[in-house]
Amino acid sequence: MLYIHGGCVNTLFSTSDGCFQDLWRFDPSTTTWVEVNATSGVTPSARHSHAMVAFAGGILMYGGMCRTFVPVPGS
Repeated sequence: MLYIHGGCVNTLFSTSDGCFQDLWRFDPSTTTWVEVNATSGVTPSARHSHAMVAFAGGILMYGGMCRTFVPVPGS
């Protein structure tokens, strides 16, 4: 499985600007994408330029920047 979180649209290449906070899972065996919704807890803020890895039944995320391009506190 491949997980993708967030990302950013840059006004240099688009008419809109901003970062996303959605999480998607890709299953290569079926070549399908599914949006993953949190069932509990606090979800990460919208960000880009972060690192993420699936580990021990969860996902660890580190760093990244928010919409205003300043480091996300606590990352």
